[in-house]
Amino acid sequence: MTTFKMPVKGKYIVDPCGRVRIFRGINGVLKYFPWYPYKAPDPPLLNSTYMENLRNWGFNVIRLETMWAGAEPQEGQYNETYLSKLKDIVELANNYNIYIFHDMHQDLLTSALKGLDNLSGYDGIPLWLFRKFPNCSSYNMLTCPAKVLIEPCIKYPCPFYDGFDSNGNWFFNYFTSVCSNAFQQLYKNNSGAVDSWNPTIFSPYEAGCRNLLPVYNILNAAIRTVDTQTLLFYEPVTYAIDANGFPLGTGFNTVPGGNLSANLSVLSYHWYCTTLSIGLPIPVTLPPGVTLLTTGTTCNIQGDLIFQAVDNDITQTGGSSFLTEFGFDGRTNTGAQQNDYVLDKSDQYFQSWTVWGQSFINESNNIQYDILSQFNRPYAYAIAGTPLFMFYDRNDTHCFILKYTIDLTITCPSQIYLPSTIYPRPNGYNITLTCELSSNINADDPNSIDINTTNSTANGCCAIVIICPT
Repeated sequence: MTTFKMPVKGKYIVDPCGRVRIFRGINGVLKYFPWYPYKAPDPPLLNSTYMENLRNWGFNVIRLETMWAGAEPQEGQYNETYLSKLKDIVELANNYNIYIFHDMHQDLLTSALKGLDNLSGYDGIPLWLFRKFPNCSSYNMLTCPAKVLIEPCIKYPCPFYDGFDSNGNWFFNYFTSVCSNAFQQLYKNNSGAVDSWNPTIFSPYEAGCRNLLPVYNILNAAIRTVDTQTLLFYEPVTYAIDANGFPLGTGFNTVPGGNLSANLSVLSYHWYCTTLSIGLPIPVTLPPGVTLLTTGTTCNIQGDLIFQAVDNDITQTGGSSFLTEFGFDGRTNTGAQQNDYVLDKSDQYFQSWTVWGQSFINESNNIQYDILSQFNRPYAYAIAGTPLFMFYDRNDTHCFILKYTIDLTITCPSQIYLPSTIYPRPNGYNITLTCELSSNINADDPNSIDINTTNSTANGCCAIVIICPT
């Protein structure tokens, strides 16, 4: 078994056979040295047994943190051990037909700000690079020459004495050196200081089109000088996927690199239902007949908007999409409900995903079957035609249904993952096929079945595959 690079065609990632490929997987992120997850309860990505388990559980992709701070901890000095470990992870995953996409994880900029606003801090960029950035504005040398060399970033009270109390006279602030320096930067529009006052820049749409896309264009151009085949994942502002267009959309009117790069571009996005994180500060008594919307209802409304907005975005820009982060506490009813919602919605949109914060093992390296069971479900791994419908009835029959338009120019079979816990081997399920299709167990993966065309299969036929446990 081996993996291979794949382009985008229409909205979907396609393999060399021309089949639409769907991915299900996990995040492999460690935000500190050694910068790759290597032991439980994180995903032990250098453990062959764990990789084999991932494949058997139906997972075929890992979003692997790949950090500049790990690769170049000191300027000009590269950590060959770290790069070698990443290579080992990629090669081990390849042995189990698991794909890797590298993620330069960017929650926070630097550990130098650790403790600020209660943020833990880690090095999104190398610490040596952050230390090259200019310090905060120095004092006006004319008004505070004595202190400028001692404490250049103090806010108050220069030119007033230490401990100066304005006694409520806020206008005294305007006489301080720091304030006059700040106004001087505005007059000069230093580093776009005036531009930063533009209120529209706070909209995710403006941030995407004015800040992110120009940078992504530069990165895309640099990457394509050495690699013209690998998919480039690009992300909007995290909260820019609730709608399309100004002011809440992504702000991307093209993919990075323009329309010619659409076949190698994937919109990466995250979704965590905000109502799960926002609680009422005090008990609320509602009038008779008035009820709050349930978390499930409000999350589902938000989720519906997001999935549709992403679909609309890639219809406009070209390229594919990938839900690279989601995940709720599956041990709570609300969390399990939202996990189920996202998985069902992903099936509806044929959306690939990587779940956040799950390795499905605990600190003792024991499998967490109660959590795994939520994500271990059937799906179409590869579709030899145009996807139309995919559904898994998780609550009642546990039947899986796939519909697609057959394309006889694709000579490879469609492939469906079937978890053995739901569809016991060898005779624990029934398959119903249309269009004179046939089926067999995949030669390389006993957890998957192939759906093959025959001489009697008509091109363009609407294939229906129904698989139910007996």
